[in-house]
Amino acid sequence: MAGDAPQPASERVDSALHIPALDGLRVLANARSFLELHRELRSPMSVNLSIINMGIKRDEIEAFRREWAGFETGKVKVLVKKLINFGGLVDTRQFTGDVKVEGLTRLGGARKSCPKLYDSLTLQSNGDIVACCYDVNGSMPYGNIQQMTLLEAWQGAAIGRLRAAHEALDFSRLPLCANCDGTFKIGKGK
Repeated sequence: MAGDAPQPASERVDSALHIPALDGLRVLANARSFLELHRELRSPMSVNLSIINMGIKRDEIEAFRREWAGFETGKVKVLVKKLINFGGLVDTRQFTGDVKVEGLTRLGGARKSCPKLYDSLTLQSNGDIVACCYDVNGSMPYGNIQQMTLLEAWQGAAIGRLRAAHEALDFSRLPLCANCDGTFKIGKGK
């Protein structure tokens, strides 16, 4: 890679995340090709290029921003996201050194339905389609790209049941969602 472009992932991140066979250079090349095609076709699709702000990668954030800045448009955004615990599934202390984020709290305690069920989906490396990126273990798949199209999954009975449970605010059979701060209003406490 040229200049000061970021490497696919630092060795310490790869080892912390246990990514044994990730071909990072190929991933970056595929992402660039996709973004070039997106620009060439003037696609209306929104694309987010995200990096998580966590202790073991903080020094990579500016290089990430520089690498992808040339692709930014109204539809393509480069984002630095807050480290989350993925619905309580991930102990984030190994990545942050147990640094706490002060001043944020659940406001009012009222639950809400998750918007991710209506505006996004996540395709995992094994082909499973899950409702959101917080499902890092693939515990709630509602389809598999090897067995159906994305449209069939998006309109299917499994996601329909998940949406209905959310609309009823019934998280009793959805442990990932029950522990997710995304279904609470979060902000500065009074």
